[in-house]
Amino acid sequence: RPAPTWPPEGWDGTWFRHTLWGPCVAIGCPQFLAALVFWAVLLLPASETGAVPLLSVSSGPARLFFDGGGQEPLPKGLRGGGGAAVRIAVRQPDRAEVVGGGAVFSVAALDSRGRLASPASCASLPTLSIGTTGAALPSQRSVEWTGCRGDVVIHSQVAAATDVTLTVGDASVTRSLEFAPGSPARLTVSVKEGSAAAPVLTLVLRVLDGLNNTARDESVRVRVESNSSSRVELLQIRGKAELVVRSKRAEVALFTASAPGLQPGLATVSFIPPVESVWTRRAQAVHEAFMHGWLAYKRYAWGGDELKPVSKSRSNWLGGVGMQILDVLDMLWLLDEREEFDEATEFVSNLSFDKVRAAASTFELTIRAIGGLLSAHSLSGRGVFLDKAQLLGERMLSAFATPSRLPAPLVFVGPGTPPIGVKEKIRKSLRQHVVLADAGSIQLEWRYLSRQTGDARFEEAADAAFDVIQTAAAGMPLLPVYLSAAGQKKVELQQSKISMGAMGDSYYEYLLKQYQQTGDMKYWEKWMQAVESMEASMVVNFTAGAMLGDIVPVSDSGKKGLHRKQDHLACFVPGMLVHGAHSAPAEAPLSPHRQQELVDLADRLAKHCVWVHTQMVTGLAPDHWQMHVDGRLEVPAGGRHSLLRPETVESLFYLFHYTGDEQYRAMGWTIFEAINQHARVEAGFATIDNVMVEDPEPRDDMQSFYLSETLKYLYLLFSPQDQLDLSQVVLNTEAHPLRI
Repeated sequence: RPAPTWPPEGWDGTWFRHTLWGPCVAIGCPQFLAALVFWAVLLLPASETGAVPLLSVSSGPARLFFDGGGQEPLPKGLRGGGGAAVRIAVRQPDRAEVVGGGAVFSVAALDSRGRLASPASCASLPTLSIGTTGAALPSQRSVEWTGCRGDVVIHSQVAAATDVTLTVGDASVTRSLEFAPGSPARLTVSVKEGSAAAPVLTLVLRVLDGLNNTARDESVRVRVESNSSSRVELLQIRGKAELVVRSKRAEVALFTASAPGLQPGLATVSFIPPVESVWTRRAQAVHEAFMHGWLAYKRYAWGGDELKPVSKSRSNWLGGVGMQILDVLDMLWLLDEREEFDEATEFVSNLSFDKVRAAASTFELTIRAIGGLLSAHSLSGRGVFLDKAQLLGERMLSAFATPSRLPAPLVFVGPGTPPIGVKEKIRKSLRQHVVLADAGSIQLEWRYLSRQTGDARFEEAADAAFDVIQTAAAGMPLLPVYLSAAGQKKVELQQSKISMGAMGDSYYEYLLKQYQQTGDMKYWEKWMQAVESMEASMVVNFTAGAMLGDIVPVSDSGKKGLHRKQDHLACFVPGMLVHGAHSAPAEAPLSPHRQQELVDLADRLAKHCVWVHTQMVTGLAPDHWQMHVDGRLEVPAGGRHSLLRPETVESLFYLFHYTGDEQYRAMGWTIFEAINQHARVEAGFATIDNVMVEDPEPRDDMQSFYLSETLKYLYLLFSPQDQLDLSQVVLNTEAHPLRI
């Protein structure tokens, strides 16, 4: 409406003389003015706005109440053509934003007396900040949408208590909502039929990101428990239905828009919040720890392979390909850190291997770099990751061009011919023994790369390496950790220890996971044979669970003996066992008794690893240890450090996933607390020099697998069991999920 003018048109002073001056003379001006103020305060628009609930920001869960009660919350002339009208105000000094959804609402700020000012058009994209974030913003403000149809989003950087009045046409309906950020929530919608045809409600669901001040519809995951529809963004429901909404972080805002035929009191919407789980908060604590390490890497080592957290610098021991970034792509996706993921994606798109001037481990590049890229592609579907993995794979194929078909331990992925010094290092590695795990646990990644790109060379190269190992094994289920050199034509087993720890571990892991990836029974059969041999010859039972010793040659005659030494790396075995117990093929099912045997063994082995953690002053396990016959634990001087390895929490994750027993979660939380207490430094997390002293010295390295693997398993351990469907993905030995 036009702004009022002064004096009003046609005013000649008569109104003033008769209305004000006369009473003033009659009863006395002071008394008359006092009475005028009294009636002005009483009759001004407070009666109009008093029925409107307010939005108050607090530290508690978000609450949304639609409380019209049939009253007239807005001046009748402001409702326009029967659209939705909302009035919101903030009382406490915090920041909130109200965002109109697309070209659906017109916005007008109300002044302190409730009068309409500065209306915006329906075609605008309005945003209004409410709070005390700037000198020009009052602590209270109202906003109004009228004459248009659409949705409303209320956003606050903290969890908020919210009161809103919603009017649809001439009907006011009552709503109530409560939401605990980060936890599952349930919305129940029911419509009472007021006519022959039930009205159709349109629901708009949106996840609000409290960290980034944005609203993203694509982050909503909805399961519809009715036969109506399975659409996520916009859902039309007739009759009665139920939606289950889960937000990984921040609030969920739900609003009804127009409802044709809706009459007051004929629709009810209730939002039933669960009690926030302690494990939800603990998953959030892992999220925070990840961000602490990730942001430190970004600040001090961006583009480097790893962060050096003490000196606040970078390490490029893997060729300088930005390994930490490639290794955490899937973790950023799982944590729903979309802005960070997009920034990492931009790095990958610009990544050039032409700057590489050093040789790097073929095995580590496979499981960390190619595995990380393929996992990011598997989860996000973005082609840039597959393209970069293919490029890297093509440059790594030279490692398989050996007389033996075993991959060379080192490979150069830079441009052209390697520099002279690098070429000599690669030639030297061709004369060294090949590690069993290095050659026997690269198949998942290279096979997946072939099947996604259609280029068979990658799978053929990895399968050839596996086949020559099996030829040399001649049916042996447990193999020594050393094979003959890649430069030697005939592959032979070398006299060396047999271990589920360092240099042997992931070979056995990939027997099971290759079956899971391909369904080929030969892998399952080899895995079962290895497990049965391990049970018979490597398991040592103690009061505190069971350990896995190494089988070592004790004389030149080749006689073997059991050494009661275990690497922390071998703590992955419990997870492998319980995963295998629940992955048996239909062609060779496990009996219930045999399945339970494997689960029980997994439980004992895991509890031994956890027990070792508890025996250290820091609560962190050493890199390796020994157990005496009488049950005494000994930690050699060379094994007292902790790289913050993932294997124990990896097994706890699998055990909880398949059993649902929360004792495994409690064990994992104890380990996480120990990491936070002793390994956390200003710039990330650091390797611990000695886990047996109260105040250990940090080493100047943070392994890339700490962020990508250790924290991933902890996050999954504390998250709902369906967070990752293990029937649909296979996790490589760096915890990168690849779709089956």
